[in-house]
Amino acid sequence: MFEIGPILRSLSRRTTIAVLIATQGAVVIAILLNLYVGISWQFEIVNQPSGIDDENMFYINVLIAEQNLSVEEISSVVDTDLDHIRKHPEVVNAVQTISVPYSASGWNYSVEIDPSDDISGTPSLYRMIDEHGLDTMGIQLLAGRNFLPEEVTWYVPYGGTAPQLVLLSEQLAEHLFPDIPVNEVVGKQVHMTNSLTVIGVVSTCHGPWQNRSGINRASYVPYKQALESSTYLVRTSPGSRDKVIRELEQSLPNIYSDRLVREVVTIEEALKRLYTSAIASIWLLGVTSAALIFVVVCGLTGMVTFAIRRRLAHIGIRRALGATKFDIMRNLLVEYALVIGMGLVLGVILAVLLNMFLVANLDYEKLSFVPSVVVVAVTAAISLLAVVLPASQANSVDPAQATRTT
Repeated sequence: MFEIGPILRSLSRRTTIAVLIATQGAVVIAILLNLYVGISWQFEIVNQPSGIDDENMFYINVLIAEQNLSVEEISSVVDTDLDHIRKHPEVVNAVQTISVPYSASGWNYSVEIDPSDDISGTPSLYRMIDEHGLDTMGIQLLAGRNFLPEEVTWYVPYGGTAPQLVLLSEQLAEHLFPDIPVNEVVGKQVHMTNSLTVIGVVSTCHGPWQNRSGINRASYVPYKQALESSTYLVRTSPGSRDKVIRELEQSLPNIYSDRLVREVVTIEEALKRLYTSAIASIWLLGVTSAALIFVVVCGLTGMVTFAIRRRLAHIGIRRALGATKFDIMRNLLVEYALVIGMGLVLGVILAVLLNMFLVANLDYEKLSFVPSVVVVAVTAAISLLAVVLPASQANSVDPAQATRTT
């Protein structure tokens, strides 16, 4: 069994190399751990569940160019458009709405249980839909019921009838009423611009934004919008999305000529647009991590090679006195494992301090124990592998020649 004491005494005579290797390992592991946090954070953002049929959905934004139309005229155009879209044989359903998933555009409203309380309301995504909305988005009704056609009214800026009913997402219902099951939320009163009765609780549907805080807290009100600009969310049968897009782009202008089809975007494309920065961050942080590991391997191999070359005479003497190649390799690996281990311990301490600073000042995520252990273990293994090559080269030198090396 090898002796730790002689190895430590040997290290004490070569403190410069040991300090350089340990410092390099400490700095790299401190950076790598926090880079991993950044990558996993962005990955979590990009891979949030959508709750909808992404592959078979798109939205169309149209603009009525004619000025000064009445509410009745605009609503007639909207109803005609929706009727035309829904009659397409490859369309499952369609709805006019705001706050389309991944669109980066939507409305927020603060929801309260009792507006007389001093407690701040809960921000929630505000979606206007009719009785076709849940089926269009593929959202499941978990409790209660859907809107009825006669309950859907028209939203008119600075006018119109305020909604009296609301559907809550499961996440919003659980946040507002944490002490009761979601089926008992049905019939409760909540307050936004006015008091509304909860008639149902629905499953998750991704919001228009990428922020994670409360992203699935959504409220749905029975509204259609009598506005010059309308967005129609369309769900098609599997595999027919692109065909439906082409046909609707051609047919919609024929229904009402004095308007523009401004934008047609698939939900998959909208997702990529919304998360462009997050995906770019994942690639950037990943490449940076790979570059750091490469630097570790190169730097460590170079320093160990230099250190071992200066010890060839000592190694040759040990070989001449009967030490085997295995003994030499074992001692070298243990020696540098101790140095690398000290560097990693120091690196973990630095990583925690750096992470505390980032969390306090940049709204960063905290280090997680298990992923951190994995990153440290992988880094330690790679570092030891970087030592194997120069150590094996030292063993290949003839003892007689090594003893003559100065």
